[in-house]
Amino acid sequence: MKFNKKIIARSALVVLYLTLAIVMFLTGRTHTILIDNKGDEAGTYKAVKGMTVSVDKGEPVEFYKGDRDKFTVKSQRHTINIEFFDGSDPVSFTVDIPVSQDY
Repeated sequence: MKFNKKIIARSALVVLYLTLAIVMFLTGRTHTILIDNKGDEAGTYKAVKGMTVSVDKGEPVEFYKGDRDKFTVKSQRHTINIEFFDGSDPVSFTVDIPVSQDY
């Protein structure tokens, strides 16, 4: 009977460690999100005159024409909120980064 209890306890610990490793891999990995407010050289689209961008619940950052910045984030799903200085409606969208994405 003791032998069965040891096997069950060890098996439970292995499952716990594997689950913890998977959770740490998915939530602890950092990614970089680039926000670029530059127009297309061909003139297909133009840069926004001014806006604030916040990623997840971070501090908003101001962007003007030609600005570029990066946000370092953890996890796979992120919400980007954009508010324009010209009074246009704010935009909010979600970005999902695949687990296999490594750049």
